[in-house]
Amino acid sequence: MALSPATMAGTAASVVLGAALLAGCGAAQANGLADDMAASAPQTYSFTGAPVTVTVPDGATGVTVTATGGSGGVGQGETSAGDAACTAATGAAAGGMGGTVTGTSPVTAGQTITIAVGGSGSTDGCDGATNSAGGWGGDGGTGGAGLDGYSSDNWTSGGGGGASTVDVAGTTIWAGGGGGGGAKGIEAGGSGGSGAQNGGPGHAGHGPGAGKEGPSEDMPGPAGGSGGHGGWDGGDGGGGGGGRTGGREGEGGQFGGGGGGGGGAGGTWADGRVVSGISYGTATAAGAGSITLTWQN
Repeated sequence: MALSPATMAGTAASVVLGAALLAGCGAAQANGLADDMAASAPQTYSFTGAPVTVTVPDGATGVTVTATGGSGGVGQGETSAGDAACTAATGAAAGGMGGTVTGTSPVTAGQTITIAVGGSGSTDGCDGATNSAGGWGGDGGTGGAGLDGYSSDNWTSGGGGGASTVDVAGTTIWAGGGGGGGAKGIEAGGSGGSGAQNGGPGHAGHGPGAGKEGPSEDMPGPAGGSGGHGGWDGGDGGGGGGGRTGGREGEGGQFGGGGGGGGGAGGTWADGRVVSGISYGTATAAGAGSITLTWQN
């Protein structure tokens, strides 16, 4: 049966309209998929030295957090190559690594989450003129300072690392900072403790009169303890790491020229009543911490 020109025109218009509607639906679905993918893409935050506020996106019902605390600074050792080489010299004591924690918390779209990435503990110049600052940390979890050189050689201990924190759903997730390394006296200092679920103690200095290690999670609050002074050519102790409970400072070496003790790590913790799928560990590289948020839809 032959179709009239008017009928054929109407049919063609219907086909074009249907195709446009299908294309529009496809575009809307694609845009929705892109939004979902964007909402669930991991977002990693680096150290800034201040808290950051994050707003939960539409559609999110949970957030998976991976937080790493800052590492402790290196305790100085003997060198004749100038300041740039003192942290890699004979007798230098490594700072401890930060702790890591991963877990998932419930959230509601539009609520705010406050995050704070912990900094690494510093190591002052080899002249020992000033203290080595501890790394800044969230919620008061700043690492304890390493001390300017007390011995005649003026080597300085490392500052403790700062804690990384995530304030969400009425609780705080903590990734503790590592302890600072003890300074060399006549003998080498001890390395700082590395973070884990309960923190890790520092290591005692070496030689006669060596300083004792700093225990982990041994402070009355979240800040790490400032390193202990050495005497009689003993090295200074390293600063403790910040954490849910701060790490204790290492003791200074004394008569006999023993190295300073390494500082203890701060505590790493998440509340299992609110946060699910919790796992703890230790960072594998030195430096400032980080926080990664992955939204769950």
